[in-house]
Amino acid sequence: MRQILPLALTAAALAAAYFLDLPKTFGAHPWWSQKVVLIGGGAGLAVAFVLNFLPIKAVIRVALFAGLAVFAYALATYGKTQFAASYAEDAFAGALWYFGWIGTPAALAAVFYTGIAAVWHNRV
Repeated sequence: MRQILPLALTAAALAAAYFLDLPKTFGAHPWWSQKVVLIGGGAGLAVAFVLNFLPIKAVIRVALFAGLAVFAYALATYGKTQFAASYAEDAFAGALWYFGWIGTPAALAAVFYTGIAAVWHNRV
């Protein structure tokens, strides 16, 4: 029962990111910018929820997820620039762009959930 508030707040943040289309604002392709929030956000929330029950300090989990978010965004940005430079012929760069954008909301959702759960349960 104590996990409901962090889950609800993270789901509300993901819904806001979906409806505001935030990934498109930060460089995702308009065709799939909302889909990456659904795929990545749900996966990140699920992973963070499961890892919340392991005896790993919340600060370590937040740092790990934040590092993954930075890495995924850098990967997406690199893929986007290489895909555009190849005139949309480099399929690997396109995949980096797409999967980097799936990883970014996944890691950000995990950071958000872990931080809220840690504060809510006084395990900071």
